[in-house]
Amino acid sequence: MNYVKEIHKRFNFFSIFFQSCILSSIIFLLDYLDVTYIVLNKPFDIYIKIIIFLTIVFSLCEAFKEKIWNLLFLTTITLFDKILFILLFSEVLFLYNYIIFFSYWKTVLFPIMFLNIAIIITRIVYLKTIKEKNSKKNINVHNISELYYNRITKANNQLILLEEEAIKDDKDDLINISLFIDSIKDSLLLCNTQKTFVMSLIGKWGAGKTSIINLLKTKINNGEIAVIDTFSPWKYDNKISLFKGFYNYIFKLIGKKCGYINYKDMIKKYENVIFNVVEKTVNIPLAKDLFNVNEDQEQELEYIKNQINDNIKFNDKKIIIVIDDIDRLQKNEILFVFKMVKNIFDFDNIIYILSYDEKRIRKVFENELNIDSDYLNKIIQNKIYVPALEIDKIVDIGTTSLKNMLNIYNIKIDDEERFTKITNMVFNSFEDLREVIRFINSLSITINFLDILKLDISDYIALEYIKFRNISLYNKIYKASKYFISEDSSSDIMYEYIWAEKYNKEAESFFDDLFNNDDENKIKELLKLVFPNVEKYDSKRPIRETHFYIPTDDRINSIKNRRCYNGRFFRNYFTIRHSFYTQLNILVNKFITNINNGKNLDKEFNNIIKNVHSDNHDLLFELLDIRIKEIKNTNPIFYYVLRNILKYENKNRFLGLNSCDRAKILLSSIIENESNEEIQKEYINSIYDKDLFLLEEVLKWLKVDKYNQNEQKERAYNYGKNKLVEKLELDMKNKVDIISTNKNYFWMFYRNIEDKEKLKKYVISLIDFQNVFKFLGMFITTYLGSEEHYVFSDENLKLFVDRERVDNILQKTNYKLNSEQEKILYLYNNSKKEINYTEKIDYNKL
Repeated sequence: MNYVKEIHKRFNFFSIFFQSCILSSIIFLLDYLDVTYIVLNKPFDIYIKIIIFLTIVFSLCEAFKEKIWNLLFLTTITLFDKILFILLFSEVLFLYNYIIFFSYWKTVLFPIMFLNIAIIITRIVYLKTIKEKNSKKNINVHNISELYYNRITKANNQLILLEEEAIKDDKDDLINISLFIDSIKDSLLLCNTQKTFVMSLIGKWGAGKTSIINLLKTKINNGEIAVIDTFSPWKYDNKISLFKGFYNYIFKLIGKKCGYINYKDMIKKYENVIFNVVEKTVNIPLAKDLFNVNEDQEQELEYIKNQINDNIKFNDKKIIIVIDDIDRLQKNEILFVFKMVKNIFDFDNIIYILSYDEKRIRKVFENELNIDSDYLNKIIQNKIYVPALEIDKIVDIGTTSLKNMLNIYNIKIDDEERFTKITNMVFNSFEDLREVIRFINSLSITINFLDILKLDISDYIALEYIKFRNISLYNKIYKASKYFISEDSSSDIMYEYIWAEKYNKEAESFFDDLFNNDDENKIKELLKLVFPNVEKYDSKRPIRETHFYIPTDDRINSIKNRRCYNGRFFRNYFTIRHSFYTQLNILVNKFITNINNGKNLDKEFNNIIKNVHSDNHDLLFELLDIRIKEIKNTNPIFYYVLRNILKYENKNRFLGLNSCDRAKILLSSIIENESNEEIQKEYINSIYDKDLFLLEEVLKWLKVDKYNQNEQKERAYNYGKNKLVEKLELDMKNKVDIISTNKNYFWMFYRNIEDKEKLKKYVISLIDFQNVFKFLGMFITTYLGSEEHYVFSDENLKLFVDRERVDNILQKTNYKLNSEQEKILYLYNNSKKEINYTEKIDYNKL
């Protein structure tokens, strides 16, 4: 049983049995002397009984107060378990005597023994349950080779982390260092020396020194001619504890039976002699007279050394001692380690491998200890440098491991090419795998939130790398967002677009200062892949164009993929928090999933409309338009939007589209993406039947230009255009008074009838003194502001009729003009001026 094995491993059953025998013997002796009877039958025994009773009651109260039963549910083997077995063994020793000779004790012994066994069984069951429960927990800390070879499976919502522990097995060797280790192994096994031989394994922190040692130990310890082990001096907090620790380690490694009976006395002698001298000396040479011992002490220590050396010489195996991470020590401990190897523990037939960062050690010797570091050559007889790790290998390990981690988290890479460019730049700057592990861990901590927010993984990796390498630059980017956001900048829109020259000048000055620093200039290439503004700056192009904003495919992609340079998502990359835009994405994701799974569209659309404020319906329709191809069946959406389009906000917006405009674009996108010609026609016919003006607006978004050829789009546009023109030409044929209808319908004829002369003649034929003011009202433009401004356009009038004809008609007008007609006449007569009125022109009164 594991429980019993653990107790034996922790406390040793021989010791438990011995203590049980002592306890049993004491109880036997007390019983043999009849101590209980003597005590309880003394005079005044009633007082003794009361004291015993009160003691028992007090003990029970204390047990309940301290909740002694919690000892049953300790998750590790403790002294409590040892006491249980001591009592059990003692009870077993009582059995034979009390069952046969002292039947009186049966009433006491059996209940106690039964209780003891019950407690032990409870402990076994509880610990087994805990162990099984823990075994079901998926381990989430792995080494990088498991991630690289895709051997990790992730439980729901579990974090994946990489450990920085050194390699312990050949199967985890990603850097193909086996040949190098074999060469070291051969040199160690072929090294036959009668004296101490000292080698050094030199490499930077994270270069893989400990991994090399671990693999070396695996290869050598499997053989029969040598034993190798590691001593870690940085675990000790001062020179005395370091000395004692290393001496104990030496004796443990070579065996204590080496001719000197009391090796602890030897440690004390060494300690007294060595540290009395060391503490008094500042610059200690590495000479044989280092410790300045007297003749008797020297003979005693020499005698002890000879005994140890004799034992080592007759040992069947070589002893190889690795002292790792020397560069982690304080300066005095570093010096002391080298002295120990050279002067104290310079036993024959021992090979030392000293592992350290040479640059760090030289700095300590020369700058902190004022000692020439060259005299290390007096100690080190063979230097081995860790081979450099190829950058290509680091990039391969980092990129492959990162891709596998994203796959574990079910995170999709939208742009493989850009992802590869960014990861190559990132991992190309790392010098060792330790940095790769730390960077991947930093990503893993927030990667779940990234998946929830659905941000672009490549942008996020680039920004996290900048934060990892240069937090100052990272903060500058966040604070100077206006220079990095190139799409959907909701703030300072007048400044950014109208005053482009001023913006460009300030942005260029900002980037000049930013990339003036060499360290930050190195990251410019990475930033060019994330922020188009940086790419424009580097290629000497205007960062902002001087013309007004025109929607581009780049903007659409930035919204669809939630790119960092889009103002809607910029801050999410830094705060890892939800915003309105990320929440809107979640709503749209849910909506698309639900309707693709066959749920009722009207219900789902009503839900999403209710969850989004009416002021933001334009953003909702835009996002649906961008992701329209992800929806399996757009037919229900088309008819839902068409039925409700008049309900959506239709106010004029400065340099922007309102919700109704976005709904029209959504209708055009559904028509464009429909491959079935008959269904396309059905869509257009439905719009035609509902509203001609709506059809004209939808056709505007279906119109194909020379830069955007699309057969389906062109087919739908032509069909809708022909249907609209046929209706207008039919109205002309039927002599419909287009002047007396409304202004929008009048201008629809001009926009869609190609034969302008024919249209001009038709309009002239309709003008008379009764509708002339209605006709003139067609050419008045209204500008809204703090007050209404009206402008009469002569140019537009000339498209249909000259002023002379209009003047002749006005002269024939023989009725009294109302106020609205007077305003129009005034505007007509002052067509070169912009007129300000405090009252609106009511065209219905005309």
